This record gives sequence, structure tokens and C-alpha cells, in this order.
Amino acid sequence: MHARKKAAAVAMAALLAFGASTSYADSTSAMAHISASVTNVLWIAEVSAMNFGNFALTCASSLCDTQSSIVLADNGLRTATSAGADTIALLNGAAVGGITSGTAQETGAQAPGFYSIDAGTEGTGSQNVYITFADAQGNLIDINHPANHVNLSGPVANAFTVDTFTFESDTGTTGYVQQNPSQSDIYGTFIPLVNGKAIIRVGATLHTAAGPTPPPGQYTGTFNIMASY
Repeated sequence: MHARKKAAAVAMAALLAFGASTSYADSTSAMAHISASVTNVLWIAEVSAMNFGNFALTCASSLCDTQSSIVLADNGLRTATSAGADTIALLNGAAVGGITSGTAQETGAQAPGFYSIDAGTEGTGSQNVYITFADAQGNLIDINHPANHVNLSGPVANAFTVDTFTFESDTGTTGYVQQNPSQSDIYGTFIPLVNGKAIIRVGATLHTAAGPTPPPGQYTGTFNIMASY
């Protein structure tokens, strides 16, 4: 064999031998988890819709950006942040100062959403139910999908976006009385069912959207709330 061809053949053989090797200088492992559940029908129904209430919005040069927001906590408290080109002024109860467990809701139209969960014939004890949120197309809205959100439309389309949903369970009595706070583990965020049932109240964050200042009117949207064991 010609010397140059022989050298090329040796080099190829060495490369193939190295690629076929299964020995490593170092290795590590970690425990991972999987879950699955077999269940009867798990029901979830809307008791009352989420409402961010009344507010005034002004934008510099009649053009809004995405820097201002209203946080509607799951206890009914609203907190507005004005930034960039936008100024948000909360109306009807802006100065009340918040809600504590067991008190009536803040004055005005704003309120968290209320949803009932029923495990049916499985509801004989306490078990955890995991709650997730998605847009109308089923795209998850959580910290792992920061670009996903709900659009609110009214006199103009897509005037606001909503994300960062929070929830806890409520006793369902007069006022907002926390039954169980939401908790998180490796499978998601959950609350315990009590005798197979729960009422959850849900808050979220509304953001201004880039574009002309939205005219006065009602702006609405839809989202999916999903419950699983």
C-alpha cells in the first residue's frame, strides 16, 4: 500500500475504534420521577368569572407599551404598576388596602375567579389535585412557557394580555376564607381535596399591550383551567 494511503487507513481505523468505545472517564446519575393516575370523572366548573374591575388607562402619545400591569391576587386585592408610556389608575376601592382571610372583598367590581372541583365517587378522603392553566388553544401558561398568555378583546382586539395565574382553596363561606394554600412539588402545583371536593379562587396578572390606547369598554377573554390527580 502506498505510504500516504496506508496512513489514511490507519487513521480511519483508529477513529472507528474510538467511536465504538463504551468506556467513560466519568459518569453520574440522578433519580427521576413519573406519575400516572387511573380515576373516575373529575369535574370542574366555573362558579364566577375573574374580573379585574374598573381602571383608567392613559398612554403617552396615545400609544401603549407592555410595561404596565394589574396584579389581581387570589384574595381579591388589586395592585397596579405604571411604567413606560402607560399610567393605570384603579377605580372603585383602590384605597381599601387589601383583603385578609375572612373579610369581605375589596369594594368595587374586581374579584378572583371561583371554580368548584368534584371527584365524584372517589371523594371519600383527602387527596391532592393539581391545577394547570392554558390559553383557549390549550397552550400551557406557566413559568416554563413565558410567551403564552390570554388575550382580552373588546372595542379593540387584543388590548390586554393575562398570565401568571395563582390559586388557593376557599371555604365557600361569606367573604374570602382560605381553606388551603396552593403548594408545589415535582409534579406541579396543587391543593388537597376535602372529601373529594374543593372550591378554588384564582387570580392573575393583566398587562397592557403594545398599540393605540384602548377605548373605554368591557374587555373579555377565555382560558382553560385543568385539574388532575
